[in-house]
Amino acid sequence: MSAARSAAAPPLLALAGLVIAGALGVSEGLYDPWALALVTAATAIAGLGLLAAGRPEEVPPESARWTTAVLGLGVAGSLLFDALFLPGITVKPELLGPFRPALLAVALLAATHLWPRPPPWLSRWRFPLLVAGWLVMAALVIRASPWPGIDVWELQQAGAQSLLRGLNPYALGYRNPYGPDTYVLAREMLSPDGRYILAFPYPPLTLLLDLPGFLAGDVRWTFVAATAAAALLVRELGRRSRAAELAATVLLLQPRTLMVMELSWTEPVALAAVAGAALLLARQARSGLAAEAPPGGWVAAGLALGLAAATKQYVLLLLLPVWRLLSPRTRWRTAALGAAAGAATLLPFLAIHPRGLWRGVVAFQVAQPFRPDAVSWPAAVVAWGGPRLPIWPSFVVAALALAWAVRRARSVGEALAGGALAWLLLVLFNKQAFCNYYWLAAGLLLAAAGALAAPDPAPGATRQSSMASTTPEPQDQGR
Repeated sequence: MSAARSAAAPPLLALAGLVIAGALGVSEGLYDPWALALVTAATAIAGLGLLAAGRPEEVPPESARWTTAVLGLGVAGSLLFDALFLPGITVKPELLGPFRPALLAVALLAATHLWPRPPPWLSRWRFPLLVAGWLVMAALVIRASPWPGIDVWELQQAGAQSLLRGLNPYALGYRNPYGPDTYVLAREMLSPDGRYILAFPYPPLTLLLDLPGFLAGDVRWTFVAATAAAALLVRELGRRSRAAELAATVLLLQPRTLMVMELSWTEPVALAAVAGAALLLARQARSGLAAEAPPGGWVAAGLALGLAAATKQYVLLLLLPVWRLLSPRTRWRTAALGAAAGAATLLPFLAIHPRGLWRGVVAFQVAQPFRPDAVSWPAAVVAWGGPRLPIWPSFVVAALALAWAVRRARSVGEALAGGALAWLLLVLFNKQAFCNYYWLAAGLLLAAAGALAAPDPAPGATRQSSMASTTPEPQDQGR
């Protein structure tokens, strides 16, 4: 594979993430022909980026420069969007307080990337300070939107409260904020009068992670913390390179990140969990652990993968390419341990009320109705006067993309990009496709771009370079 082709992969993946962010900016994650065209183009660009990706040792240095340039433009565009538009759809502007000054402070910190040789203290503290500024912005958005009026938030608030009272959230009914005639919820999931939702649709681990936020006053604090953690993990995946730091900055500042916080979508937890598991495997590979499987290495990997998979129903799809990075000797026992760890989060609720857990975690998802306002091709066909398409093709194309991604995954960056591509194809042709789903895909692509722009050495490269440093260099024989 040519160096030029390998160099194209990280900037292409970064561009795909930015195009998705732009689509969400123009549409708020609801059906719009331009937004659909953009996310479709982003999917194609992500596929090209994954196809171009070479082995870690094949990525030339100029790739980081192109990636940095693309991400720098993304940061500038995101800051401009945040300056011109409200950060959410239910926020009360009069309650935003010092949101604009906080945004200005974040913008000034981001602008220091233009400084060719910043002082060491600035390089060390720039990103932590930027994350702190973003946390202020997110806190102000939550304060300005005390009651977002979405079922996601109400379900999680009530579920966390019931758990703390010793009740089983999977055996209760919850107020339907949309009224009995709503088209956004399946009728069979409602009470006979339509006033209550008779299911809790989130896995137990997500429910447990809601508790710290609820105790702090609002479950959304959990997702603010998860997003900040995801940004820090994205930076670490790229070994704190400038490209990785810019990728993490775009993740925080892209047009609809604060809306994801406002509306209490749980994708930040999924993104942080996947990035955390990927980072663990990357660090193991960096020190030779994934290849050599010393005592404890596969155990940590299994626990990380299993708990990450337990955060959301679809996360297993995103993790399969990452799991493929493990050595064949440890791959299946790691999977078995991961399955046991994930099952352990389900068992207490399964033992108490198996029907309620199944109804919420599985049946609710299957019963969700077709949404004509989704950013998907089935919604577009209906909007253009055509028939309602079946959704099974989305699973076929996603499975094919996933099989390809699993087969070719040679680095964490490739694994994350492969999971993102399969996820995009599943969403694009499915019955529901909204802001939170595409936000997650953008986050995975940004993480992949940052990781590929600052690749780890090839397996065994560290050991070989150490040997080379103590071995006399052979004499030139007329090369």
